[in-house]
Amino acid sequence: MQQALDRAYPGDTILIKPGVYHSGNVVVRIPITLLGEGYPVFDGDGKFEIFTIGAPNVTIQGLRIIHSGHGSIEDVAGIKAIQSRNIKVIDNQFDHTFFGVYLANCRNALVKGNVLSSDPSAPEIGNGIHAWKCDSIHIQSNTVHGHRDGIYFEFVTNSLIEGNMSYNNMRYGLHFMFSHHDTYISNTFRDNGAGVAVMYTQGVTMINNRFLDNRGSSSYGLLLK
Repeated sequence: MQQALDRAYPGDTILIKPGVYHSGNVVVRIPITLLGEGYPVFDGDGKFEIFTIGAPNVTIQGLRIIHSGHGSIEDVAGIKAIQSRNIKVIDNQFDHTFFGVYLANCRNALVKGNVLSSDPSAPEIGNGIHAWKCDSIHIQSNTVHGHRDGIYFEFVTNSLIEGNMSYNNMRYGLHFMFSHHDTYISNTFRDNGAGVAVMYTQGVTMINNRFLDNRGSSSYGLLLK
């Protein structure tokens, strides 16, 4: 996979055939679309971050991404985008990844229609969709379960979380920290330690969300702090 990317030109689309790929850490350095046919599998063998994006205008769609490495120091992810804009992560399946999708210093990202699952009994586990120091991102119609927090925002502004299902996560279905002027609408949070935590955050709009069967020692539907 890395060889195909290194030969590609900005704006290309790479069609990925069905199969199982043990490609290690794939680094995306140019604007490009990676489009899977029949959900090709990218297996990190429990060792690697699977895709690392360091370019704008990248789309990853229709892949199955499994067995990333683990490590809270480096926050290993299935897909990580760093200092990028106009990133699209669409209709992918994540299974047993430490973090699923990790956005750091990104603008105008779209994370839509993905299914992210992990093992809540694992000794270490990250968040399903994790965003840090981002602006104007859209998290839409994803299903997230078995992570620490289903969706986590820290220093994220002017962003929308819409139509997601976040369930059976260890801590929160959705967690805001120092994240201002965001909106979450028409999401369902079920069977989490607690539903949604809004901490040290201002100007959050909450519309038509459902909070069901939260079960932790502090089993709030909605926590405002």
